[in-house]
Amino acid sequence: MAQLFLLALFLLCSRILSDSSAIVCRDPNFGTHIAAHTKANRKYLLIGGKGAGIGNFLIFYPAAYYFAALTGRSILIIDDSLIGEMCKLLVCGFPLYSEVTKAFPSQFHGQLHWESVKGVKVYDFQRHFNREAPLESHTILRADGFKQFSGWYQGNNESVNCIAKITGCSMTDISCHERFAFSKLVNGPFKIDSIISTEEKRLIGVPGNLRHAMMTLPHAYAPRLDAAIHLRLQFEHFEYLVGPEDAGWSNAIKEQDDWLNSTAHNAGINIFKIIEQKIMQDYTTIKKMQEQQRRSLKNFLHRHMLDVVTSNLTHPNLISDENMENEVFQGNVDDDRIYVYLAADNQPIKEAFAHYLKDHDNIAVMRVKNYGHIAHAKNLEYVKGSQNNTGMMDLVVDWYSLSLANIVYSFRRNSDMISTFAQSAQHLSRTFDTVEEKLSKHEKMNEDDEVGRGSEGLQLLFTHSGQPMWRKYW
Repeated sequence: MAQLFLLALFLLCSRILSDSSAIVCRDPNFGTHIAAHTKANRKYLLIGGKGAGIGNFLIFYPAAYYFAALTGRSILIIDDSLIGEMCKLLVCGFPLYSEVTKAFPSQFHGQLHWESVKGVKVYDFQRHFNREAPLESHTILRADGFKQFSGWYQGNNESVNCIAKITGCSMTDISCHERFAFSKLVNGPFKIDSIISTEEKRLIGVPGNLRHAMMTLPHAYAPRLDAAIHLRLQFEHFEYLVGPEDAGWSNAIKEQDDWLNSTAHNAGINIFKIIEQKIMQDYTTIKKMQEQQRRSLKNFLHRHMLDVVTSNLTHPNLISDENMENEVFQGNVDDDRIYVYLAADNQPIKEAFAHYLKDHDNIAVMRVKNYGHIAHAKNLEYVKGSQNNTGMMDLVVDWYSLSLANIVYSFRRNSDMISTFAQSAQHLSRTFDTVEEKLSKHEKMNEDDEVGRGSEGLQLLFTHSGQPMWRKYW
């Protein structure tokens, strides 16, 4: 199947880069560091997105990254956008548009507002390289896509050679290309000390040292979570931005409670049971991966971050937390437990699932504890004000935590489509496998080695007869 997919992709993309003279191979991570005599040729691509879920814009981001790489453009992040708000909370690899325009106003020819910039999608990328509608005359472009277009650049030797050169991935390893692009966007950790301390207190279900490390270490060095669960319930009130202040809130509560109390095979506690059974079915594999990664991380830190480890080990938060915010684990801490992060688009159902797994002999559930309602990010100001004004932070913590999981178990109510929120987080996900392989062979490491192989995605579906099945996704 993989070979057939690559063949189809090659045939589909064979026209995309028919004119290789349009290719300007340059790593967007170089920023504006260009020789002085080429200053006038600096060009930019804006990323961000509003009006849909953050997953929609993140899943499109790698396609935009490689358009920038193949056209010599630097990437800037739109301030008033979902990715922009994320990067105000997280350390990201690209600067905000406002910061660069203030620093170099003469380069932007009066285009200080991103709304006036031409928007482009993959269709426009294709037309540019086909020379049907070249885009060189535009100093600034804005990436407007919201769907996955992995590998759209396949089909031209010069393009894939360029990308292999930039990424260190093989020319056909599109999953590696995606993870590399995401690693350049999301560096971590979280930025603001006051926000970190507040959010740490609301991350419950695991020891304090784990949640502190997740919030304060760069993504490449943050501890891996054994697994994550993502529930995309998409109730009407979530999709239509109905909150407690609206007249339709009583109907929203009824829809939520009806699903939770339902005895149907694809609702309520039956979903909780199916996911729990799948995790326990994979338990032995998860534990083996846990032990392997502990050894890999220990070796990696010992060889390359000894000074950081030494200083952080004395941090007052890096101690055993026996209480774990009243989520007491019944079992042997070292031998039995796996850490599972729980994210959902509905707070009461998330807590109901956590309660179902409470006191489990083998599963410790980690999640953000919040008593407000969860809002859809399609309205940026609304989501920022939701959940007692922590809506955006909670959204980013959920996504970031999913990206640190070795396995993501996904469920989407009434749909076979994969949630772009979970899928984009999985595309960022990277492990220490590649690092450990090089270390064991005594090979020289470089900055690309942190990319790793990524995590596994499994989506819960049901057959026509109502039987559960799990489909791998990437």
